[in-house]
Amino acid sequence: MYNNSGYNYQQGPGGGGQSQVVNHYGNNAAGNLAQMPAGLCYQVDFNAIATGKVIAMSKRRIRWRFGFPNQEALDSGKSGIDCRGEEHDVTLIWSITSGKRMIMSNGQQLHVSMSKSKSLQHTWYDKNGTSLRLIAHSTQPM
Repeated sequence: MYNNSGYNYQQGPGGGGQSQVVNHYGNNAAGNLAQMPAGLCYQVDFNAIATGKVIAMSKRRIRWRFGFPNQEALDSGKSGIDCRGEEHDVTLIWSITSGKRMIMSNGQQLHVSMSKSKSLQHTWYDKNGTSLRLIAHSTQPM
């Protein structure tokens, strides 16, 4: 799914629910939305694992690996693996029973919370100022 402000990447269902990582391009020096081509983000890997000790589905570990292509390589006409650029790893660990949720990005803890809510939304910025948003549901939304 694309929109004018950037690239939306959806991956679902994740461990019984749906999850997505959404990338919105930041503002440029003039304060305008950066003009980036649609689909700039590519998927490297996705997995969702039930990791509860007694009841497997009570805890979920969802991992996204994605990247932004090397624009210089694209401009020079290269394709495939020659265009791989900066890659990121986002992991959500969610205990459905206790409500504890942790988000990690590139090995650094970004967010920890406790809530029995059936959904989670968190937005953060990477080192380049790109806005990333994680939206997850503990069960399939109706």
